[in-house]
Amino acid sequence: DARLAADNLYLDEQPVNLTELLFSALALLQVSQRHPFLFVLNKQEITGSPPPFFINADAALLRIALSNILDNSVKYSESGRITAHLDTEQLQLTIFDEGPGIPAELAGDVIFERYRRGNSKRPGAGLGLFVTRQIIEAHGGTIHCYNHPAKGACFVIRLPKIRCLSGDDHDS
Repeated sequence: DARLAADNLYLDEQPVNLTELLFSALALLQVSQRHPFLFVLNKQEITGSPPPFFINADAALLRIALSNILDNSVKYSESGRITAHLDTEQLQLTIFDEGPGIPAELAGDVIFERYRRGNSKRPGAGLGLFVTRQIIEAHGGTIHCYNHPAKGACFVIRLPKIRCLSGDDHDS
């Protein structure tokens, strides 16, 4: 918590496959039949192995941020699909679930404050989304949360386009 709150958070940046990182973050969770995962890349549903998309980032920290969001999707919804949309043109990752959504008192940036919790009946210290925001902002990005119009919470992560790497800028 203290390391992440520091203005000079060190990032070990290197080329990282963002789609692989997303799926490795998902693998850390207890996702079951009750929480099927759908991945959409540039408006096209991907059912097999996702194609690689490389960005310059700190893989370990970014995996923590993604895991926190995905973990909340599982933790705060009894069941329902978890969907991740990656728009490589805008360098935007949107993750939403079919759970109860964000309580009104936590709307906007409040949910990203230190020690804020969506449901006090669930275990946790209220640091997950705070840590997530610190990591995303350290990468020069932004994260926003709102209730999805259909149902559930929606997190939108935007990273600066300068983080994109062309096919020649990384090792395959």
